Amino acid sequence: ELANPVAEALRSGLPSIVDFGSHGCRPCDMMTPILEELRSALAGRCNVLFVSVVDEPILAARYGIQSIPVQIFFDASGREVFRHVGYYPKEAMLRRLQDMGVQP
Repeated sequence: ELANPVAEALRSGLPSIVDFGSHGCRPCDMMTPILEELRSALAGRCNVLFVSVVDEPILAARYGIQSIPVQIFFDASGREVFRHVGYYPKEAMLRRLQDMGVQP
């Protein structure tokens, strides 16, 4: 399989959040500061990735992305455990991560 940022994150042994979206999509753009905050707050404990469906259409198709934004949560073994479509508030994301054992 070709190396891609999602595959690399899933092989890292850490839980991961992958946000599929596009620049210029309003709810996607509203996710950007949340993802940046989570990325810095959870560094070393959880991967936080943004995947542009415009730049990575094959990757988006592989994960069955129909509408954006979509946040997919993967456990430390790389298995998908939860998927959310649309804007997802930071507090809700942190609760979901806590359910997965990731402490903020």
